Amino acid sequence: LLVPAMWFLLAVVLAALAGGLAAGLLAVASSTVLLPLLFLDPRWSLGAHDTEELGGVVAFVIASLLLCLVLDHLQTSRQAAVEAIADRDRSLGLLDSILANAPVGFAFFDRDLRFARVNEALARLDEEPESAHLGRPAEDVLGPAGHEMAAFLRRVRDTGEPILDVEIDRQRRRSGTPLHAVAGYYPVRDAAGVVTGVGVVVQDVTDRVRAETERSLLFDRVARIQAVTAGLSGAATLAEVVDVVLAQGRHAFGADEASLALADADGITVHFESDLPEGGRTERIPLDSDSPHATAIRTGEPVLLGTRDLVGTRFPDVPDSIHSLAVLPLTAERRTLGAVDVGFEAERDFDPGDRAFLAAVAGLLAAALERARLFEAERAARDEAERASERVAFLAEVSASLASSLDWESTLGGIAAHAVPALADWCAVVAVEGSSLRALAVTHVEPEREAAMRELVQRYPLDAGRADGLRRALRTGQPVLVPEVTEELVEQLAIDDSHLALLRDVGVRSLLVVPLLVQGGAVGAITLGCSFERRLG
Repeated sequence: LLVPAMWFLLAVVLAALAGGLAAGLLAVASSTVLLPLLFLDPRWSLGAHDTEELGGVVAFVIASLLLCLVLDHLQTSRQAAVEAIADRDRSLGLLDSILANAPVGFAFFDRDLRFARVNEALARLDEEPESAHLGRPAEDVLGPAGHEMAAFLRRVRDTGEPILDVEIDRQRRRSGTPLHAVAGYYPVRDAAGVVTGVGVVVQDVTDRVRAETERSLLFDRVARIQAVTAGLSGAATLAEVVDVVLAQGRHAFGADEASLALADADGITVHFESDLPEGGRTERIPLDSDSPHATAIRTGEPVLLGTRDLVGTRFPDVPDSIHSLAVLPLTAERRTLGAVDVGFEAERDFDPGDRAFLAAVAGLLAAALERARLFEAERAARDEAERASERVAFLAEVSASLASSLDWESTLGGIAAHAVPALADWCAVVAVEGSSLRALAVTHVEPEREAAMRELVQRYPLDAGRADGLRRALRTGQPVLVPEVTEELVEQLAIDDSHLALLRDVGVRSLLVVPLLVQGGAVGAITLGCSFERRLG
């Protein structure tokens, strides 16, 4: 019975393997019927008289059933394993697809803190291929920047706590371009909760930081332009515009040094801001000099030098502390009025945004200079018209005085009253009497100074052989004009201390001596003078 039973058992195994549990049970039932029917006595009968043989059939049935159940369990487990592997492969494929197309960088580090997995986005951030990451620690791939990353990795591995929102601000290792990113470090655990590695997610925010920086820079530039505009709006004269530029120049351009040059027919006047070591001063330079200001004024083109080597080579006299330089011509109505020089202690690229901003501020300054020039020209024309009107009125009054009296001395004396304050701040009319002079009339806009003035004319007739002397005008018959009488000239004119005191009491700041001629001879002279801001000329 044993050999047939082994064959039937093999059939049961094959049926269970081929058809599963149902086919195996069917094979067990068939074998249970056929085994005693074919191999037990009496043949072709389901009866059995031998208890031992009947026990063998029962053992066969039990063994077959157990074998079917075991095979079914194995097949079910195998199928589950196959499906699990398929699910894993699908999940891994989906993960690979997500990581490959994700806009953020991802990396997985093993327990030894070596790269075990990295996606393409992170490889681009590191400027290294994916294969160059695998199996290597962060320090080897990223260089010095990897030391900080390795410290975060160790902390997460050892504590099992994530670290979030870590800001990365560095230069890329190969290209040197700036990188701004935000990273998160997460522990990766197995089913038992044991940390098996560390996952890192890195989001590149360089474009966002650049946009925020540019927006902040734009707001700052607008604020600076508004400040300059506000300052220039109240500046009417050229001197006021210069004061505003020197006071706000560095802040307006965001520079470390600024100066302003104004061109005229005789050359260039450079104004330096007051808080420089040489500040509060002006300097005259010729238009054909090699200075930065003269170069920009001559060419009408901006000069932008972004490195110390360029600055030093082009303009050796520029201080060594200035590492980049911008010299901008100030042009209005196709005329170059001057130039503004701004220096920076750091090197600059002068990108299109910088160039546009510099040009905008230079345009504001040029417009203010042109407005001040027109204002001063208009004011000068108006003042000249007023002076002409005053001269006409003066001549009319003098003509009326001359026509009203035959006493020439009293008539000439009355001229002084008409001349002040129409033409000058003070007036003295003297007559020639032999070798001496006699004061016919003395008038000062401030009456309390007339006594000092009369003594000055009588005792010191502004002569002593000097070119501006009263006697010289009487001798030559030609007027003598001194538009600007400086303190140094006053001291030169003074014969003694008493003379100097009288000159200062009267206030001699501008002087005009006109001889009175009768038949070719001088019979006297009219001296006009200014004591305050007004000047003769």
